Amino acid sequence: MDIEEYKIDLDVRLKGESEFIESDTISADRLNIDDELIVCWDPDREVKLKYLGNYIFEVITNSNSKLEQGMRLRCLSFSRSLPFLSYIIDAKDEYKNYIGGKKWGIKSLSLNKKQLIK
Repeated sequence: MDIEEYKIDLDVRLKGESEFIESDTISADRLNIDDELIVCWDPDREVKLKYLGNYIFEVITNSNSKLEQGMRLRCLSFSRSLPFLSYIIDAKDEYKNYIGGKKWGIKSLSLNKKQLIK
């Protein structure tokens, strides 16, 4: 373990390993079907997601990401400055784990809410 790893390890142990999330968060359970979300993380990654319901998103566009257009993923929430954990759902409805922003977290989030027609 080098000195930088030791500092990080010490910092984690002193602060504890759990905490409440205080950064900007977009929770899937507060979205409407067809809401669109843009998620950016380093280095130079961006995906535009459309909410399909039941915590499932579809990749609409991507830039420099392993998430490809048309992929579906299940994710509970996205929080600025934190990585996002999701399950990629393939054509056979099988799941694969995926983490975005693993090192530095999400850099920016923006939401385009669709108006509900009554």
